[in-house]
Parts: sequence; structure tokens; C-alpha cells
Amino acid sequence: LGLAYFGLRQHQLFLKKMADANHANNRDAEPYYHLGRYYAQVMNDFEKALKLFDLALERNPGEYTSLQFRGVCLQALHREAEAKAAFLEVIRTVETRGLRYGWPYQRLAELLLAKSQDGEMETALRYARRAVELDPGNDTGHATLAKTLEKLEQWEEALSERQEAARLNPSEASHRYLLSRLYRRLGNAVKAGEEQKIYEKLRVIYGIR
Repeated sequence: LGLAYFGLRQHQLFLKKMADANHANNRDAEPYYHLGRYYAQVMNDFEKALKLFDLALERNPGEYTSLQFRGVCLQALHREAEAKAAFLEVIRTVETRGLRYGWPYQRLAELLLAKSQDGEMETALRYARRAVELDPGNDTGHATLAKTLEKLEQWEEALSERQEAARLNPSEASHRYLLSRLYRRLGNAVKAGEEQKIYEKLRVIYGIR
């Protein structure tokens, strides 16, 4: 019921039901996990979210999605070394269990890209490729791989990944903008203009500023 309220953006009712769930069973990790996501994704309170994910992990240490979001919070708090360790731990869990879960690879690639150190780019590429391999239907995974390839000036493959991201999620304005920019970088003004027009239409439709 709490998650239904969350989906309807009835956040006060969501919080009430999570409190009820905690009162009913304080050893259940799930309410802490959902509260952590609320404070991270809705409130941008990463300190509080981090504490909630820690409480979830105390109750269920093997729950890799809590550990994944713990890493996201650490990254948002500029605690990159701890975030990297968290993502690597999720990756070990994913590989050990044979899970098809690309998010930790993608997040680690993005973390390495943000550092923009030459020695990290090939490592970032390896993680970005693995993210796409595990979850080929995730448009943001292809976008991260494209960004990594652009950093390494592998333009044609980057274009292919940008195109795939746009194909998978055609209503995502950022894919169109970045695809337009890449076409322009490659000297294809016609295609760049076409993608720019789509981007502008999506901005109007979705009220993007």
C-alpha cells in the first residue's frame, strides 16, 4: 500500500505506511530500502538515505540493490573511494550469483568517467561494455557506453551507441540532444539538424527547460 501511494506521489501517506511496516516488523529490511530510495531520489537527502540503506543492509546483508544505492549516495556525497568499493562489492555479488544486472557496472563506469583520468578510461570502457552486455535493453547503459567511447575518440562506435539509446527510449530528450551534437562533431549537419528538431519538440512536450 505504501508503494502504491509512492507511485501516486502521495508521499506523506507513503511515509506513514513505511512507519507502519517498521512498527509491524522492525527486522524487515524492505521498508528501510524504500525509505532510502525516497530520501535519495525525491528529497536529495543523501546523508539520510545512506543511513537508511545501512539499516536495510544490517537486516539483509546480501541485498545487492541496497548496496547499489548506498554506492549512489556515497558518490553524490563525493565519497568516491567508498562509492567505488560499494559498486565493486555489488559487481562481485552479481558475478557470483550469475545475475543479469548491469547497473553497478554502469555506475562504476560513470564514476571513473567523472574523474577524467587517462588511465581510468579503458577501465571505464570495460565496465560500460559489461553493463550493456548484461542489460542490452537499458538505454542509459548505451548512453554511458557512448560517452565513454567519445572520451576515447572512438566516434563511429559512439554514434552507434547513441543511436541505440535513442531507439530504445525515443522520448528521452537528452539522447536526441547528444546524438545531434555527435552528428555535428562528425560533420553530418543534416542528421544533426534532424535530431535537434526532435529534441526541441520533446522539450516542448515534456516541459524541459
